[in-house]
Amino acid sequence: MNVYELRIAGVESDVRLAAARWELFVCSEVRHVYRIGRTDKVAILYESAQPNLRRWVSLLEQAGYATEPLEEAGRPPEAA
Repeated sequence: MNVYELRIAGVESDVRLAAARWELFVCSEVRHVYRIGRTDKVAILYESAQPNLRRWVSLLEQAGYATEPLEEAGRPPEAA
């Protein structure tokens, strides 16, 4: 199981978090999505070697969510 953190605008509301979670559950590798504290940051638990970030962001943006990728938990950021 791996974790990826993503900022999703508006998910401070439980209803919006639940809706965003369902958007991501169409991806078979996504196991759970939960909010980090009372923020718009979420942790995506997934089962695959790499996060499918492009697909996740695309699904969320098509549903009207603004997103901002954060670093993958437990991995250092890659050098630019």
